[in-house]
Amino acid sequence: SSRIFNDYRYVTDQNGDQVKRMQSGFLTPMILTFSSGFGWNQPSWGMVNVGITGGKLTFIRYREIFGILKVEKYYGVPTGKQTLLEYGISMLITIDKNLTSTLKWTCEMMLFKNYIKPVDITVKNLLEWRFGRNFSGSLQTRLFYEEAVSKKLQIDNIVTLGFGIRVW
Repeated sequence: SSRIFNDYRYVTDQNGDQVKRMQSGFLTPMILTFSSGFGWNQPSWGMVNVGITGGKLTFIRYREIFGILKVEKYYGVPTGKQTLLEYGISMLITIDKNLTSTLKWTCEMMLFKNYIKPVDITVKNLLEWRFGRNFSGSLQTRLFYEEAVSKKLQIDNIVTLGFGIRVW
């Protein structure tokens, strides 16, 4: 996964002024998790995949991010490097359920544990609602924990409203 657009935060500099500072950008970071293992598919609710052997590749396209943030490591990648390849085990649980004819719930939980660090956790919870013929809305909550990024749980909430016209 990666951002498409740059992400900026407003911070206070040493003079007390508000300045815009880049936090992440396109392929900065790009995180790819892969594994080989077993999977169970349950058509009524979703699937479970357990990776007996797996890896996680973290790629940093915009190397200047280390200087901008004044950090020695960014998403676990040390200064002067562009990639970090970790070996470990993984588990993916996906729940995909139509609650009603207009309301759908999707939940995805990804766990990755390399041989040294604590487990990385990503949970995405999405409620999609279609109302009328052309309108839709969604509420997505994403929870992240990765010690290399922050020792605290990170939470994103995204609300979307859409309008669409079916051509055929």
